[in-house]
Amino acid sequence: SCALHAVMQNPPKENDKILVYGCGTMGLNTIMSIRALGFKNELIAVYSRKFQGDMAVKLGASKIINLRDDLFKRLAETTDAKLYFPRIGKPAMEGGVGIVYDCVANSGTINNSLRFLKARGRLVMIATAGILKDMDVAPLWFRELKIIGSCEQGHEKYRESIKSTYSIVIEMLQEKKVSLKQLVTHKFPLKDFRLALKTAIGKKEPVIKTVLYN
Repeated sequence: SCALHAVMQNPPKENDKILVYGCGTMGLNTIMSIRALGFKNELIAVYSRKFQGDMAVKLGASKIINLRDDLFKRLAETTDAKLYFPRIGKPAMEGGVGIVYDCVANSGTINNSLRFLKARGRLVMIATAGILKDMDVAPLWFRELKIIGSCEQGHEKYRESIKSTYSIVIEMLQEKKVSLKQLVTHKFPLKDFRLALKTAIGKKEPVIKTVLYN
């Protein structure tokens, strides 16, 4: 519902190229939400672990870029943008994507996102952030960009009526527009909660969602 709310309140425009920055649970749900709502735009996902990239493609990403790659070079190639290298600061991009859904939200991803966006593009912060250091917001004003926050869920217009985001998710599940089971990679009985937490936090193996059952 958090991912769906962010997309429904800030949908991509018809010709927007989309960037989903981060392929943890929230990023993968954002990709799923974009496709479940019927948007056919080119969708680029930035991932850190191979299994996340594989899942992003399965859920509808058009192209994936590894976080360890040269993001500016790869994104410029993917979007046919021109890349410039000023003497000071990060590379600058002419062109780029129309909207970024930031599912990491730290100073690095926000700094990059402001440079990945084309003029008058939108940065939607789905992941939460607080005080951020070393922010260069120059692209925000000279490219006339928008930064939009998104928090949890609310009420959306869906099929000509206003519904809670939860209700829409339930409808989509019932109609098999989305499937959340594929995001559950690990299940543990309640007595093994310590191992479940260690598995979820440790990230030493391919893990997306860890579920406890009684």
